[in-house]
Amino acid sequence: MVSSSARQVTVFRNTSDVMVRETATTLVMSWTVHLVIQVIATVVRKSSSNYTCNTLRRFQCNNHKCIPLYQKCDGIDNCGDGSDENNMTICSHRPRPCIFNEFRCANQKCIGSNKICDHADDCGDSSDELGCHTASNCTVGGCEQTCTDLKDGGYVCHCIRGFRISPNNPKICNDIDECAEFTHNCSQLCTNLNGTHACSCREGFVAEINGVCRLEQGAITLIYSDSPEIRAFNLTSHTAKYVIKGDNIESLDYEPVSGIVYWTDSYGKTIKRSYLPGSPERANVTMGYAQNLDIESRAKPTGMAVDWAGLNLYWSETDRTGNKPRGSILVSTLDGRYRHSIIATGLVVPTSVVVDPDHGYMFWIDIGSIPKIETSWMDGSKRRILVSDAISQPTGLSIDFDMEHTIYWVDVKLNKIEMMREDGTRRTLVAYGNYLKHSLSLDVFESSIYWVTRDSGVIYSMDKFGRGVPVKLPGEFANPSSIKVYCMQTSGTTPAV
Repeated sequence: MVSSSARQVTVFRNTSDVMVRETATTLVMSWTVHLVIQVIATVVRKSSSNYTCNTLRRFQCNNHKCIPLYQKCDGIDNCGDGSDENNMTICSHRPRPCIFNEFRCANQKCIGSNKICDHADDCGDSSDELGCHTASNCTVGGCEQTCTDLKDGGYVCHCIRGFRISPNNPKICNDIDECAEFTHNCSQLCTNLNGTHACSCREGFVAEINGVCRLEQGAITLIYSDSPEIRAFNLTSHTAKYVIKGDNIESLDYEPVSGIVYWTDSYGKTIKRSYLPGSPERANVTMGYAQNLDIESRAKPTGMAVDWAGLNLYWSETDRTGNKPRGSILVSTLDGRYRHSIIATGLVVPTSVVVDPDHGYMFWIDIGSIPKIETSWMDGSKRRILVSDAISQPTGLSIDFDMEHTIYWVDVKLNKIEMMREDGTRRTLVAYGNYLKHSLSLDVFESSIYWVTRDSGVIYSMDKFGRGVPVKLPGEFANPSSIKVYCMQTSGTTPAV
């Protein structure tokens, strides 16, 4: 006879065995489902990489996504990778056709026909006023190219694309020099032709359609400060690596021949340097180590620029120990010797400095009570203001040496990127809007701008003429504050690495 306690033990043991078997079965089933999902995902990825959209109705993105054709080149990143907006071959600018009651300006703008010859520059280039005649008509007008009769009498001479009415003779059409007027989209070299212009590239670059120049050989790397570190991001492999350990890095630059990186240490109020791992003289080195140049002062260093021709170091700094901040710009040799100030007055809070050894110029930003961009010779003489209107808090400067030494700058408060010639003329808005994410620092290479943001800590790239949409670079960035493009072949008159 079996006792009740023995029967209870047997029941419990049987129940436990059943629960164990049920748990094991559940685990096996869940693991099987997980494997099936992985297999399906792999198949979907492989099939999507080989999938071709119906090109009659769809556009295939670089990430293999298909979007409707009407969403291509509409100014919105519908693909998610910018490939529907940043292909300058398919999205090249074509002026919209003017309707029957509109007038085509020389700059391709369309205005109402009632605005012709009204003594107001409605076109923006005076082409709606230069060819005006109050008497007679087109039949006997004698316009060189095209003519339009005015509704209230008289006629206006105008020109085909690439020409503009001469200010000296309202019937003659003069060629527009797109290169001189900064209205071209050539990445590097621009040659004016009769009625048009031609783009070409410097040695070491190859030309693509619509004036885009690409590096023929070699890798392009972004060097940026990421909190207390300097990192390198390879634009070819889309990989980032930690290369130099620093402290509170605010700005940086490099000497291209030796591959040495220089940066400002805002905490120690000094300047440090290190060789760049992977540079020609350090091909097998994987980590760089900081060397202090021992130029500490009570002022905080901000901007940094390397003179690769004279082998000098330029930097800006701000002294806040007094009642009011005082700024200055200093120069020394690359090892920190022979330090002296070259701009010591009329400067409040400098944030960025760049140098052009080819032309002997220096440029800097001051965000004091009157924000401005200034220039001088590299010894501090011949100082003058380039920009003082329509700016609020500019923080980053860059020189595009390949495109006739064009100056680019960012305004973190106004969310703008602008460019101009070195003499301050031909100021042009490149990009504007919240999508810039309050950019702090920028650099230019080939046909792209690269910048780091204040709010999101992200690195973006965009066409340097503002065409297309910004593209977020892959990777995780803690707090980037300064950025430079490092290339094994630097074109123009700058030295090759």
